[in-house]
Amino acid sequence: MGNDKESKVNRFFKNNMFFSVKEESEETPKQSQPVKTQQKAEPFHFNAPGTVPDSNFPMPPPVQVETEVEQQYLDHFMKFLEDNNFQGLDYLEFANTLHKMYQKSGNLSESDLYQFAYVSFETQGIKPENIVQTAQKYIDLVTAHKKEFEKFQATEGSKIIQDKAGENEKLTNTNTQSEQKIAELQRQLSQLQNSILENKKKIMENNMVIDAETKKVQAKQTKFENAFKVVVSKIAGDIEKIKLYLK
Repeated sequence: MGNDKESKVNRFFKNNMFFSVKEESEETPKQSQPVKTQQKAEPFHFNAPGTVPDSNFPMPPPVQVETEVEQQYLDHFMKFLEDNNFQGLDYLEFANTLHKMYQKSGNLSESDLYQFAYVSFETQGIKPENIVQTAQKYIDLVTAHKKEFEKFQATEGSKIIQDKAGENEKLTNTNTQSEQKIAELQRQLSQLQNSILENKKKIMENNMVIDAETKKVQAKQTKFENAFKVVVSKIAGDIEKIKLYLK
């Protein structure tokens, strides 16, 4: 049955055509370089769009994605499957065998490739339905993992968004209050400016009155003094004449 304790990484393989995703506008694959017989299978990892291995081997239909897939998320699912690999021979080991067969097969048909990869599993009593069942279990695992991720996104994962949204709401309220204060200050400033204009107008009017009244006072003063001089001069003249004529 093989070494079940073998590192999960060594059970996976790199650039596996069965686990790769492509964009809809994929270029025609080129011929891949042959892999030496003694070379150890590289650890499996999902490939982001545009990194599917080159080959003339008939490829199964690629997974169509509407948006760009980042490699780090595919690597995350790879590690998740590695960490949850079931004991014994199952779908992941079969997929690894497929990859090794694919590297060494030349131009085998897809049907022959699957059948030859299954030979070692069949000799150990592993039935096709066992491989299918474990494959479905892996689908169930990643589906449950997806639900956990969505739950995390809706709670802890969105905490930063919620905090920043709450901060924005407070800042918006503060700005609204400040704008209201500014509007009130502008209203008061407008009132003060109007009051200043009215006061200046009144000052100009008062200055005109003051000037006119000042001229009137000065004219009266002059007239009064002139009359005063006449009266005093008449009395003083009479005093002198009395002294002169009445002895």
